Amino acid sequence: MTEEITKEEIIEREKKNKEQRKIENKQLKIILIIMASVVIIALLTYYISYTSKNFTYKGIKFTKIKQGSLEFWNTKIPIRSPTTGEIVEYYDMTLRNDPRTLEYIKTPEVIKYGVNKVYLSFQKDMESCEDNLIGVANFARFASFAGINLKGASTDDNYANETGIPYVTCENADVTQGNTAIIMQNASLGGPTIIRKTINDCYVIDVNNCEMVQALERLMVITATGANNPRIN
Repeated sequence: MTEEITKEEIIEREKKNKEQRKIENKQLKIILIIMASVVIIALLTYYISYTSKNFTYKGIKFTKIKQGSLEFWNTKIPIRSPTTGEIVEYYDMTLRNDPRTLEYIKTPEVIKYGVNKVYLSFQKDMESCEDNLIGVANFARFASFAGINLKGASTDDNYANETGIPYVTCENADVTQGNTAIIMQNASLGGPTIIRKTINDCYVIDVNNCEMVQALERLMVITATGANNPRIN
């Protein structure tokens, strides 16, 4: 004998099924929202990670790399033939500082290098800066690839005579013969690190708190992005 189902029971079952479907739909929506959130978070994490390691600064693409506990910022600068303008090689430029963090060092928009010699002349007191050799070596390597005829010099006449290196200041660099002088000296009275043009083709770098590496890396970036140099850009 079959059990008869009343109309009221059918309505009640349909009501329960409808409520169950609502619950299941809500659960499905929650699951979809969670899944979408996980995907969005993953994409944002990747984007943030990628953009923190890869960025473009003044038209140059930089990549953050790590060597052990040290962090560096690397880019490849196209080197062009001074006669044809064609790219002949790429210079692998590696900085110890994120170039974006060096903008506090004020500098001329363009650094113009003479076609003859470029003297990097140091104030004798700067020998006490621990990282000066690192900064100078990196800049010298960059200058060589950029076709800059870089020469070391001193602003101290007696020291220059003792060591046999050129004695160069803004006044005696003979810039009329196609030379450029870059004078590195301690910033007076604790002033900020700054790169400024003085007379003719002479640039003075006031270095505060032994920021030798930062100043020379700032000079490299400005040179690579806006220098009047036929081998770059």
